[in-house]
Amino acid sequence: MAHPAGEMEALVCLLIGTHALPPLGYRVPDRLEGRVGVGSAVVAPLSGISRIGVVLEVSPPGSLSRATEEVRGVLEELSPGPELVELCRWASERAAAPLAQVLRGTLPPGLDATHYRVRAPLPGGRFEEGALVSRRALRRALGPERLRRAEEEWFVELAPGVREDERSKWAVVVGGVSGGREWTDPQRRLFEELVCRGGEYPVGRLLEETGARRDVLRRLAGRGAVRIEVRPPEVIRGSENPKERPFPREMDAVMARGGAWLWRRPSPDQPLVAAGLASTALSDGFQTLVLVPTREDAERVAQEVGRVLPEGRSAAVYHAGIREGRAEIHRAVRAGRVDVLIGTRSAVFVPFERLGAICVLEEPDLAHRAEEGYEGVPLHVRDLALQRARIEGASALFLSPVPSLELYARRGREVKEIAPPERTRWPAGRVVDLRGTGARLGGSLVETCRQAVEEGMSVGVVVTRVGHGRVLVCNGCGAVAVCSRCGLSLSVRDEKTLVCNGCGKVELRTGRCPECGSGRMSTTGIAADGVRSELSRRLARRVGLLTAGRREREDAGVVVGTPRPMLASEWDVVALPDVDGLLLGRRVRGTEEAFRLVYRATERTRTLLVVQSRVPDHYALRAALEGDYPAFARSELSRRRAFGYPPFAHLAEIVLEGDGEPLARAVEFFLEESARHRVEAIGPAPGPEGTSRRLLLRGTEPYRVAAAALEPYAALSRKKARGLKVRVTIDPQEV
Repeated sequence: MAHPAGEMEALVCLLIGTHALPPLGYRVPDRLEGRVGVGSAVVAPLSGISRIGVVLEVSPPGSLSRATEEVRGVLEELSPGPELVELCRWASERAAAPLAQVLRGTLPPGLDATHYRVRAPLPGGRFEEGALVSRRALRRALGPERLRRAEEEWFVELAPGVREDERSKWAVVVGGVSGGREWTDPQRRLFEELVCRGGEYPVGRLLEETGARRDVLRRLAGRGAVRIEVRPPEVIRGSENPKERPFPREMDAVMARGGAWLWRRPSPDQPLVAAGLASTALSDGFQTLVLVPTREDAERVAQEVGRVLPEGRSAAVYHAGIREGRAEIHRAVRAGRVDVLIGTRSAVFVPFERLGAICVLEEPDLAHRAEEGYEGVPLHVRDLALQRARIEGASALFLSPVPSLELYARRGREVKEIAPPERTRWPAGRVVDLRGTGARLGGSLVETCRQAVEEGMSVGVVVTRVGHGRVLVCNGCGAVAVCSRCGLSLSVRDEKTLVCNGCGKVELRTGRCPECGSGRMSTTGIAADGVRSELSRRLARRVGLLTAGRREREDAGVVVGTPRPMLASEWDVVALPDVDGLLLGRRVRGTEEAFRLVYRATERTRTLLVVQSRVPDHYALRAALEGDYPAFARSELSRRRAFGYPPFAHLAEIVLEGDGEPLARAVEFFLEESARHRVEAIGPAPGPEGTSRRLLLRGTEPYRVAAAALEPYAALSRKKARGLKVRVTIDPQEV
């Protein structure tokens, strides 16, 4: 419905990271008629100071209360658009995160919103018209009140921008000859050097290598002989003769039918599949977003995509390590100048001109979810990609040989499955039964390592740690000490007490097995250094070490390390000495993580996989060694349903830190709100700190769980209770 000019109001979320500030109403002036809509980035005043905001709603006059001030300007080059606003509002509600924080993820990285452009001469004539001046300099020259008046009266206007990255500027030859008599010798020499370098070259390197002055290049550009282009530094450009690749034929179906798809492809195949999807989308005129867990994955996929790009097409890598160059890539993708964007989790909010496909590699990887203190929204990329594809009408493809149960459980409703490829080989598997022994490394495992090394084989020993505590397990029957209240595992707190990993209940440590009465109780959880030392001693040889932070003697016959770096390569023999740390930990996702570790280890084993366990007949171990993911999923989903855990319920963890009455009142407030929203509250229990309390909220409707966590959190933030800190995590990974 159309409305008369100047009679519109806009609900604006100012990009200030606080729950305490709700979206505000502003009048839309006549001069901005037709330019302000949902998803527009605007300049709006708050206490007289210009701020960047994003329009959430546009309404007829009188719809918004207290819409007394006007929108000052529109920043079209920063506007995320209505589709991304819808995604951000959904993510904010699901993650219990400030909407302003989520919306900031759609803006170019490194955006500076503290500079102003002088529109008219200021009193005293200190700044020229058109100059860019920082707010600090204006405030120092004019004072706070006069600066406010200067903004209101349009002497200055907010001019947000990103510092130009010199690496992104290229000089490109336009003319074919080095000019006539009007050219100076320095201009002619510089032009000829540029021609010798293929007719295009980075400006910074060109000037540095030739010793030419910048004004010489500027005059060449002024004569029309050279064009200065801004190119994102990490762009991969297509070639005249792209390589023909055997893309899977399923790519055509994914693009033609749209929707969300799950494909259980082996890890080494995934870059080729991503390149095939991008190529198919490109032939239909669409851009593709490829989301990967790590920077190393991004570089590997970019190489595969680069091999198939035709001339005139381009791809770019996007992650935090690129620094200033990310802003250039952000702008290029938004303008449609980059056809394929390969990035880590923050790339899911980058605006696209014509997004047609989203591909998520290694879907269950925990690196796809931002943790507290890191860039991004604390939601798994899987959920954000599904929602964005739905909103923008794009296809979504999720790749993993062992997808998360959260995704697998949606088959048939939200996600279609492509039949996985047949396995060509599968190594032998052996389970070493540790029942009846308290040994950290069984004799069978050590002897297997010895024989393999003597035969010239490579041996990888993959060690994983146990979350926050050590689980108590019986060496006789393999039973785990569990909480009498909630059934989750008990971890060693000190010599006399155990603490529940779920509700936090503290129990006395009896030293006796609750099942068989044996006094042979010990803890799971061994570290890489300890395993390395023991293997080195028992094998009488040097053992290598490979972790995320340390690499020592990687060429040794036996190497000990953590899963991610170790399983990036293939080994003749792989040993998993402590899978019980995950399998018996009784965390919600512990069994799933154990299955995934064994399955992935099997993928990376050429000959033999050896697994130590006190529960050798566990269904997760059997299914992983046989490569039977559906069998594991059936058993584990049945268990999850019975206990009311994800994906059949949604969780929120609240940790409150404080003292005395404020802490007690805050806990009571959360309990009251959970009851009002009809959400189950588990706890309170002692938190990770001595003066903290921990609550776990559980419910079947995600919005009720998020509201029960978010609304009291927002209210407490507004009250600013002294000495009280609150942290909310929606659907935490560690429960």
